[in-house]
Amino acid sequence: TRHQFGRRLYPGLLVSDKHARNWKGPIPVVPKDLRKNWGGEEFDLAELPNGDLFVVYRRVDPKSVKRNREVRWQGLLKKKGKTWIPQHAKPAPFPHSGHPNLLATREGIVMHIATSGIHWTSDAGQSWHRVPGRGTNYYPESVQTKDGQILITSHIGGDNAYGSVDQSILLESFRLKVTR
Repeated sequence: TRHQFGRRLYPGLLVSDKHARNWKGPIPVVPKDLRKNWGGEEFDLAELPNGDLFVVYRRVDPKSVKRNREVRWQGLLKKKGKTWIPQHAKPAPFPHSGHPNLLATREGIVMHIATSGIHWTSDAGQSWHRVPGRGTNYYPESVQTKDGQILITSHIGGDNAYGSVDQSILLESFRLKVTR
């Protein structure tokens, strides 16, 4: 079954050279002691200024008896030479919400963008702060332009087959206002 298969896999990272001609990996992104029964392959990461990678995972809740509840976890991969070593992973403070999306911004914060809301951290997940307003639509993807604008695409229609219901892809945008 899907859940039996999920217990056997954990996420990995492939890394390319500058021109994406040569690849290395997979590099495990989950600490070794947590890989057994991880139950999820979806994750996103953001590179921190020191080269470490901050990760948010979608995984099966290890406390769920039936292993049918998904949760968000977060972790850190420490840069070591030309690779990264998983340091830790733990529950994140926000609910599960589809595929994770992280954005490292020019302003020095990392944003977690989801249907359940948009949150930010400036300390690699030690503390999170909610951005006022609603969350996004399904499976958001984000980018920050050179002029600082944040663009988020998301999908209305969920996992429905194309054409089975009204569907659309939305583009939202905003800018960060830095106050000190």
